[in-house]
Amino acid sequence: MTKYKSIGELRQSAVEAFVRTAILIDNEPTSDAPSKSGVALVAKSSAYGAEPQVADPPAEASKDNPKDEASHRLWIQPVTNGFASRRITCGFYFPANDDQGVVDTALNAARHVDAAIVDWQLRPKDTGPAKEIITKLVKDDEGAGGRLRLIIVYTGERGIDGECAKLLAHLQGEGVNDLASHDEGRALTGKRIRIAFANKPRAVKPEEELTGPGARPISWGKLPAFVLEQYSFLAQGILQSFALKAIGAVREDTHHLLSVFDNTLDAAYLAQRAGIGSPGDAEDMMAGLFTSELACSIQDRGITKEVLGPWGAIHALKARDPAAKLNVKKYSDPDGVYDGVVVAPQNGPTTITTTAPALRKLVQIGLDESKLTLVTERVMELKRQFFADDEQAKQSMSKFARMASLVREADGPRRLTKEAIHLTGGVVVRSRAHQGENSTETILLCVQPGCDAVRLRDVTSFPFCKLVRDDKHFDLVLRIDGTDKTFKMNRLPRDLIMHSFIPNGSRQIVTPTSYKQRLRFKSVDKVFWEFVAELRFPESQHFTTLLVGKFNRVALNGSEWLRLQNPS
Repeated sequence: MTKYKSIGELRQSAVEAFVRTAILIDNEPTSDAPSKSGVALVAKSSAYGAEPQVADPPAEASKDNPKDEASHRLWIQPVTNGFASRRITCGFYFPANDDQGVVDTALNAARHVDAAIVDWQLRPKDTGPAKEIITKLVKDDEGAGGRLRLIIVYTGERGIDGECAKLLAHLQGEGVNDLASHDEGRALTGKRIRIAFANKPRAVKPEEELTGPGARPISWGKLPAFVLEQYSFLAQGILQSFALKAIGAVREDTHHLLSVFDNTLDAAYLAQRAGIGSPGDAEDMMAGLFTSELACSIQDRGITKEVLGPWGAIHALKARDPAAKLNVKKYSDPDGVYDGVVVAPQNGPTTITTTAPALRKLVQIGLDESKLTLVTERVMELKRQFFADDEQAKQSMSKFARMASLVREADGPRRLTKEAIHLTGGVVVRSRAHQGENSTETILLCVQPGCDAVRLRDVTSFPFCKLVRDDKHFDLVLRIDGTDKTFKMNRLPRDLIMHSFIPNGSRQIVTPTSYKQRLRFKSVDKVFWEFVAELRFPESQHFTTLLVGKFNRVALNGSEWLRLQNPS
């Protein structure tokens, strides 16, 4: 298992495991052999080799074509070799000056690659096509729900800080307002976007090259390293680094996975599908088998432990300043496991001071309640010490709770598709009734067993538990109208609510319809129930178990004194 020295090193490793494709869009490629003029192509960059990278210029440098114009050319061979050495497949699109479809073609070429590298002047002295390509890529990503997007503007133009500022103004004029200037004005960064400017090598003497924000020469062979470094700015955090490395592992195993699901299993699948009353169950089973294989690819390579384990996770730690002092309820640690975490004087309370070393050790070994016990309020306070302030803690832990509990939600970053949703156990819905200026909202959790939510031919009743707003004692966090709200499930059998629905005739399930970009189920009594979220299966099963537990209560006379000792 790799031990990383810093979050930056871990992040860079994840990026190198993930980035596998790039596209380079340029209107001035050259593959000619170098000329013998002896003038050096200079790229001075301490990050990519302290010494100047010297090579003969392409043959285009001549009396009629000044040597400096060679800096606008793209020398294909060293670029190709550089990407290949990094195991990155780099494609090329070389538009002609009179190519009227350059923007649409470039968009199609760049849409699905990990890194897009675009020349700033795709027509002589014209930055318009590059600006339009970048704008459309950014908006295309927004329309698809967002993705990590790296764009490198690789140009012969110096004064790149000024050109970067012009791009920012252009994007803002097109309604893209979440980008800010970074890296001495040579890059634009948003939540999921990085646009960085760099210079092609220039045919001048080393001392004549510009320095500072106006120029960042990157030699041909160093371009892949620059791409990877810039992509690492997008991988902010331990969980995103884990996701990148995990996806990289799946990519490495892609062809192995395809060999597992070969055509010799087709007949077995067809037999399975034909031999059960609900053929759709066979589809769900195969989806589960496939995702299980993906999980094996990740776990077999030890990525979970490498990135999220004790020696990777600690690099994401940012302790709150000043540290808090928390009283300990019970402490019994003869082996000294929590030395450096707990202060236990002979006279005075036993405490935890939440310094960075103490929190780091807790991240590595966890909180063993048999040795170190805190009351619930102190446990929650301990968790908040991993954040800059309480408000940030609340927002982040609410988002994490939603991610852990919900597989889909109407408000949130994850994709929501009509085809994937039907009314079954674990689906949360809401209805809103309006009377004059007043409105009431009802939020329900469906607890219909999955087998009773399929193969439906007639009007079917579905049982629901009511979800009640509660900020102190809650079971679920739901995002409703852009705000995280906490709810407790009413698990009393007497309060179950029944609603009837007409199933989809061909699919034999209750399906939603779309209305104003929302999905709604229509009950027989003509009430529309808007989809809010769907619980992950373990969570759905957990809530069902809580409800069933209430059905198991028996009304026997016994000792009232004993019953009151345990009111739960």
